Amino acid sequence: MTITRKALRQEIATDLGEGYAGTCTSFPAAGDYFVDSYHLDSGDSEHRWEGAWALFTSGALDGTERKVTAFDNDAGKFTLNRAAPAAYTPTYELHTLLSATDINTCINRALARCTYEGQQEITPVSGQLQYPLAAYTLIADPGQIRRVYWREGATANKYSFVSIPFKVFSALGVITLHINPFSFGVGASAKIILTYKAPYVALNTDVVTTICPVEWVKTGAMLQMMDMLIGKATAQDAARFERRRNEMAARFTHYTRVYAPRQIVRFGLENPDVEVYT
Repeated sequence: MTITRKALRQEIATDLGEGYAGTCTSFPAAGDYFVDSYHLDSGDSEHRWEGAWALFTSGALDGTERKVTAFDNDAGKFTLNRAAPAAYTPTYELHTLLSATDINTCINRALARCTYEGQQEITPVSGQLQYPLAAYTLIADPGQIRRVYWREGATANKYSFVSIPFKVFSALGVITLHINPFSFGVGASAKIILTYKAPYVALNTDVVTTICPVEWVKTGAMLQMMDMLIGKATAQDAARFERRRNEMAARFTHYTRVYAPRQIVRFGLENPDVEVYT
């Protein structure tokens, strides 16, 4: 399952009860307020949305943020701190805890803590034992490499794999894979397959997607949000955010145990499968 940054942000807002996503019913040329009939006589307090961040998510205003300075429940009217004129009715989001920009930052911080196991194919060369990995940008640290296999076969689902010992060197910023000599011939279909552990890639626009498990990244983002809020809050609010943070930390630990690649335990320290040299 894939999910966009926009969908993640809106789901987080719903889970925390701190936001809303809708469509403007009217947005006058003056552009210092907009109306959403959904909020007409909604029963929300006049102060419910005061101080909230409004993010417009479509058309020429896409990505524009403003602060809500007043909310009129009788008219479903949101007054903005600065004009953002629109000749149409854009979609929008409201956020009361943090701005959408800050929530996006928290999502990416969470993705950096969520990891997956990837695979990289390398075409072997007869007689060659060392393979520089500079071209593989997702591998930035020798410790990311987990296993190395020799693969034979030209048809998917009919491959044969043999685990091979290897070492990883890092010198002057260049990571090099060294495979131990072995007796396999280099056939036309032979491949070296290395597996590596890497963080999920950051989401830099609203439309890009991630395959990180949704509950994992959402919980991680909410944990990051609580950390951010604690640093900005009064003592009373900080205590409330700290309790929520501890709840999110426990949930994030649970999802990490479920989804993160397992640690590889190797025996026989005299002749380990992997040695990392830096």
